[in-house]
Amino acid sequence: LGSAEEAEPLLAALPPAASVDLSAIEAEITRLTALASAIERKGRAGELFREVATMAKLGELAGPAGIRKSKLSDTLALLNGRLADVSDSMAMPAVELAPDLEVVAGGRPYIALSESERWRVDAILALVLAGLDGSCLVLLDRADVLDASGRDALFSTLMAADLGAIVAMTRNKASMAPDLAGHRAGVAMWVEDGIAERIVPESLGKAA
Repeated sequence: LGSAEEAEPLLAALPPAASVDLSAIEAEITRLTALASAIERKGRAGELFREVATMAKLGELAGPAGIRKSKLSDTLALLNGRLADVSDSMAMPAVELAPDLEVVAGGRPYIALSESERWRVDAILALVLAGLDGSCLVLLDRADVLDASGRDALFSTLMAADLGAIVAMTRNKASMAPDLAGHRAGVAMWVEDGIAERIVPESLGKAA
């Protein structure tokens, strides 16, 4: 009892207990939780940004103006070199593929060429591509669009190429077919009414 009586004035001298504002504490917890969530989202956003930037760079390198363009330029240089060689053999201005893959001959676009020039361009492309992909022969139809000198250049080119060829053309009679056998350039066939016959020197001028 004595100790309690001694403590009574000391307790009376203490300041009143501070009241606790729970709503303020809850508001602070909410604020800190939102801040932590924002920091986490910012970190994830940074990761996504870096991933997108990386993919964008890879897309740029893989795009038409990136590695593919560099590779395409190298491939075009090789292809155009071979096209130029065959063009010269076919007595044609140099055929080449522009960077946008447009076909030109002597600087003129394909659409501006004559019918026979287009035919020769198609034949030149067929020969070069067949050589690149390892084909054993090419099929060339409508060779009758060429004049005599054009046909001579065509068969000279085919004879020089290490490649087989089947060339089709329309003629009024067998005697108008080129003498391939006489030039050791191949075999001439006359096709009529669904029947194909070999043209030999003795039968020239006689339809099958």
